[in-house]
Amino acid sequence: MTSEKPSESIRNERDIANILTSKWNIGGSGDCYFGVNRISKDLKVSPDIDLLRVYVNQWQPQENRAIGFELKVLKPRRYRDENWRIGLDPLYQGLGQVLTYFEHGIDKAALILGFHNDCKLHPNEVKEPEELLKKHCVFLRETVFANFPYLQIYSLRNGSLETLLFHPNWEKACFHHESDDVKLRRDSIFKGQFVFDKTWRTS
Repeated sequence: MTSEKPSESIRNERDIANILTSKWNIGGSGDCYFGVNRISKDLKVSPDIDLLRVYVNQWQPQENRAIGFELKVLKPRRYRDENWRIGLDPLYQGLGQVLTYFEHGIDKAALILGFHNDCKLHPNEVKEPEELLKKHCVFLRETVFANFPYLQIYSLRNGSLETLLFHPNWEKACFHHESDDVKLRRDSIFKGQFVFDKTWRTS
């Protein structure tokens, strides 16, 4: 069994962001920004956009894209019965949060569920949440998001990225924004007028 590379270690959302930007190229070209909490400097983003990928083509602005990534960590916890479990609350919370991204001018989004390093200490407890994640996403793909090509869901474990919710048109998808406020936010993103966590750096 090969040891996990330090760059693939998951302890928090920053680690997930590092792995995504250094190893996986979801959404194509563009610059990445961590922890975006304001757009146009005074329009608050709540909850934060965990990771924002911005691609700007000044010659063909119709190709501009803003992609938001909601990052969640699945971690084993000990319950009162002394058993260890990996709950899926981050999935349910993250799904609700990632859908709010579209209020801020995002064209498409992805929810990334990373398994914490401690999950390696509880291999028997990993199987159940993995199977349940797949079951949930099959249901969502066939019902709620059947005609919604703007969202993908992935799991990240031991350096491997698995697609759980996939739409064949996601790569070309661009959410249609009708609100003037949302259009303003989207334009501000492409002008670089947003506030993010400057302490984050890719590894």
